[in-house]
Formats: sequence, structure tokens, C-alpha cells
Amino acid sequence: MGHPGSGKTTFAAKFLYEGARTYGERGLYIGFGEPERKFKQYMKNLGMDFDKLEQEGLIRIVTLPALASTDTAEMLAETVVKLINEFKPKRVVIDNIPAAIDVLGDVRARAFIQTTLYNVLSYEDTTAIAVTDVYRGEKKPVTPSIEVVADGVILMKAEIRGGLIVRKLIIEKLKGKKIPVAEVPFTLVKGEGIVVFTPPLTYEIPPPKLREPIEVGCEPLKNVLGPLYAGSQVAVITPVGMAIPPEVTVPLLRTVVKAKLKVLLVSLTNPSASIWCRINSQVRKYGINEDELRKLLKITSLNPTAYSVTELMSVILDQVGEYGPEIFVLHGLETLSMLLPPREFTSFYLNIITRLRKASVTTIYVTSTEVSDEISPIINASDIVISISKPSVSGGAFSVRVNVLKSYSGEPKALVSDYLKECLEG
Repeated sequence: MGHPGSGKTTFAAKFLYEGARTYGERGLYIGFGEPERKFKQYMKNLGMDFDKLEQEGLIRIVTLPALASTDTAEMLAETVVKLINEFKPKRVVIDNIPAAIDVLGDVRARAFIQTTLYNVLSYEDTTAIAVTDVYRGEKKPVTPSIEVVADGVILMKAEIRGGLIVRKLIIEKLKGKKIPVAEVPFTLVKGEGIVVFTPPLTYEIPPPKLREPIEVGCEPLKNVLGPLYAGSQVAVITPVGMAIPPEVTVPLLRTVVKAKLKVLLVSLTNPSASIWCRINSQVRKYGINEDELRKLLKITSLNPTAYSVTELMSVILDQVGEYGPEIFVLHGLETLSMLLPPREFTSFYLNIITRLRKASVTTIYVTSTEVSDEISPIINASDIVISISKPSVSGGAFSVRVNVLKSYSGEPKALVSDYLKECLEG
């Protein structure tokens, strides 16, 4: 149940579509009011081709008129029962209950729900989703007593926050089942439909691949960092307004080219052209093979103000999934910490870091801020934490301090950039 536009029909359609496509289970969709053609076209835009499944005999879509009088209630119940008996579906969706029984009144409506939805569908060993509305601004369903009859109750919410739609799925009831997470963010994605973001379980996360360390092509830097295992999560903290110094980036770029590592960089602050401009100046100055680097390094930019936090996570994870990088760099994390409330930012970071751990993607998170309690979730959740100091002048030249606060070796270490000069020349 939920407000109009909260994603109820998409959720129910996905339930039928995946049942048929993934498990070969027959699905019956009974709709009221909306034409079949319109329903199919909308779902096709969300990646669900019901025409194909209908041709295979796995899906049947039936649209019925809303009740015109109380006399048609019995006929409607008989129609639903007949459809189920003929098609014998494992999954049924009735969308939308208020449209079907709006004229019945409370008493007849309760009888219709009890007889049609509960007794008949339970007897036929069919799992059903009944879609209903809630009153705007409330959680109270328009359909009387439906929460009592149902074995499970899912509330779908779509809130406007910062000018963007934030969607949540709330599991209020599920008979006989433990509900470990009651509130789950979700988004609607073109070509995919509804995408939910349940927090990954930590016991499902594989350990870093200890026999496959990434060898950084700079001895002093390697000695300070220690081993960098595949699947590690690395936080790099730089002063506000300062880029990572070439003494660090140049050896890393050389490592990418030498080891032929696929790298995806997503920036939340700078356009990709601007980042490429900076990288190219270092590549040309220090003799790195630019053609080889461009084959391996993909840079994209996202404007975090254009997405809800759930949509942003979805887009980022989609890009990682499509490109399949060995190293993923998320640049400009400080922007999210300013846009989101602290709890929401922490939830975003912990969810995305856990998902990338599970996928064994080595990830580098770059944020421009100070080392403080505010970013303690980033520090605590990362395997390696590198903090770069503000530049200081010594002997007429600038130098920075590279502090490795956390690593697999266990002890903090530090290195002044002067000792990395030799790595610039390879």
C-alpha cells in the first residue's frame, strides 16, 4: 500500500515478471481501470517485457472495469476465481483494490476481501499481492480491514527531500517471518524497474585476496603503505582545495599501466574533462604512456544534487557493474557529507563500501576534509587510511607529508614527499 506514484504497481509487476522469468512460475495480473496496452508499455520502459512472457504462456494480463454497483461484486469475485482456476497461477496481483470495491461500503468490502483474496487464494496455494492506496499524509489504507486479512503488509513511501524524490519500502507485517530490516530504500530505474538496497550481510563478504597484492611501482611509497590486497578499501583524505600531489599519483598511474589494471574514476565534484586535463599534464611531463592509460582508465562525473541518495548509489553501482574495474575511485565524497544528514551519509558510505567489498573491487575513496570525528565512519570502515597534510615550504620548495594512519601492517607510518621525488622519474 502507498500513495499514488509511490511505486506499488511497479513492485507488484516486478514480482510477477521475475517469478515467470527466473523461476518459470505462472503469473496473473488483474487490473482495474488502466488499459492493458498502457500497463505493458510503462513496464517495458522499466525493462519488463510482458508480451514475450505472455507468448510463452507464463503471464496473463486481464483488465476489468471498476464496480458500477453492489450487484456486480459477486460477479467480480466469480470472475477472479474462474481466472485462477483456469490459468492456475503461482503468483497473482490485484491492482488496485479501492478501484474494484469503491462502491461496496465497509461491510461488503470486508466480505469481498475475506472471500476473494484470503480464502480462495490461500486454498489455491497462490501467493497474491493486493495493491491498495493510503490516504495522503497518513498510513491508513483506503481499503477497510485489508491489513488484518493480509499475511504481510508493505508500505511504500515517496517523499520530497531537497527537491528530489526519496523512496522507501517499509515492511510492517510478515506473518511467521523475522524482519531483520524493516525500512529499505529503493529506486525506480529505467530498464530495470524497482531496485531495492537491502544492507549487505557482513558474513557474505569474502576476505581480501591475500595472495594477490597490487604492487605499487614506487619503493618508498610501497614501504609506507604496506601490501595492497585486491578487494581492499582505501580512504585518502586531502586538505580542502588541494589535489593529491604528483609524488603519489604518478607512481599509481605508472602502476595502472604496467599491471594493466582496469580503473573507473567517478567524481562527485569535478567534470571528467577537468580531471583528464590534470592527469594528462602529469602523464606527459613524466613520460607515462598516455594511449595505454586511456585504454585502462575511465572517468565519469555525477552531480550528486541531481539524485536522491538511493538513486546515486544505484547509478554508481551500475557503472561499476558495467565497466568491471579492478580499481574503483570515488572522488569528492565530501560533497555528500555536506548534502546529507550525518546518519544518511554514514548509511550511504557503509552500504556502498560493504557492497564493493562483497564484489572484491579494490576501492579508493578521496575526500577533501580534515581528519575528525565527523569522518570516523570512513576511517573505521576502511582497510587503509592515508591522510595528506597541507603543503609546507622548505628550502624554497613545497613538500607535503603522507601519513598512513591505518594499514594491514598495523602501525602508523609517515613519509615526506621529498623522499618520493625518485618515483616521479620512474
